[in-house]
Amino acid sequence: MAIDYAKFLALGKRLIDENGRSVTLQRPSQTLDDVARPWGPALADDEESVPVIAVFLDPDRRQTTSGDIQPTAQLEEFKRYKVLVSADNAGLPTELGTEWYILDGSRRLEIVISKAVKPGGTLIYYELEVRA
Repeated sequence: MAIDYAKFLALGKRLIDENGRSVTLQRPSQTLDDVARPWGPALADDEESVPVIAVFLDPDRRQTTSGDIQPTAQLEEFKRYKVLVSADNAGLPTELGTEWYILDGSRRLEIVISKAVKPGGTLIYYELEVRA
């Protein structure tokens, strides 16, 4: 008996829509300003932007880092959140990598880890780990 993953996709979308809030996924331009100079800057006005509904988890999880730990190292404290985004959002790319970031109001959250949850090849949602 085959499993109907379309039902899981609809359930995931419904739960995320009911419990999430509106944010924007953005990615800097992937188009080079000058193709002859691939090391140069990308077009500044060519950002991709996708409005989505996201559920934020683990809001009080804190981590510290300093690059490399030495006696004179400066520690930087930041928050990490888990974010769930339904794959059934219009305009969402099939691959959501770390070049994307989330705009949540005035906050910019960097995507550190992106994991696609796709049992049986059906993409249901993305589980993202973001850093504030």
